[in-house]
Amino acid sequence: MTVSEKKMDEFLRRARQAELLMKALEHSQELDRKLLQLLKKLEKSGNHQEQESEKIQNYQDFQKFKQQELLKLARTRQEISDKIAQIPDLELRAILERKYLACQTMAQIAEAMHFDLRTIQRKHKKALDFLENSENFQNSHIRNTNFSESVL
Repeated sequence: MTVSEKKMDEFLRRARQAELLMKALEHSQELDRKLLQLLKKLEKSGNHQEQESEKIQNYQDFQKFKQQELLKLARTRQEISDKIAQIPDLELRAILERKYLACQTMAQIAEAMHFDLRTIQRKHKKALDFLENSENFQNSHIRNTNFSESVL
């Protein structure tokens, strides 16, 4: 893979990272909702009311933060989906969608599309080359975001 193909691949992999982090944040939000319900029950009982109110506020603030992060991740995923949609060749587009949006391996893609692995690898390279050479990619505002740092 050339340097520019690696850059395109890294850009597209952001969708995978976003998907994994979105799932983790959504699960975390569900756990936080349950914890918040327990804290509210404790607050109503009257024991340590000020401490419980502060905890509830902290959890609510953290929930808002996680919701904002989920929106950022969803926008990243949409940006990548839009970039892939620019490819006119449906086979090439399907390969990138399966690899970067559905998180399938090259072997899984080859099996699902009834091609041998080497053919999928060649078509994947061709799709990356197309995106790299497209005017839209050259003018794109690709950000190098490390999602794990932004969430933590």
